[in-house]
Amino acid sequence: MAGITHTREVVRFGAALGAALNEALKDGITFSDISHVGEILPHIIPALDGLTEIPVELADLDEREMDILRTEVIDTLGKGQWNKADNIAQASIDASIAIWKLINIIKK
Repeated sequence: MAGITHTREVVRFGAALGAALNEALKDGITFSDISHVGEILPHIIPALDGLTEIPVELADLDEREMDILRTEVIDTLGKGQWNKADNIAQASIDASIAIWKLINIIKK
C-alpha cells in the first residue's frame, strides 16, 4: 500500500484553488482578488512536490483513504461542501494528473 500523502496535498491544493477562483470570478477578476491567491500559496509547493507519486498512490486507493480525501476537502472548504467532497477530491486529482502530464510533455 503506497499511502496517500501526496494525493492529500493535491486535494488540499485543488480545493483551495477552486475556492479562490470561485471567489475571484463572482464579480470579475480585479486587483483585489490578489488576496485569494494568498490563500492557495501554502498549498502549491507541497502539491507539486509529489506529483509523480500520485499515480502510484491512486493505484490502490481504498474507501478509507477516500474518506481521508473527503475530510481534506471539508477541512479546506468547510462542512458546507460535504455533499460535493467526492467530486471536488476527484477533480483535484484529475487536475494534478493533467498538470503532471503537461510538465512531462514540456520537459521532453
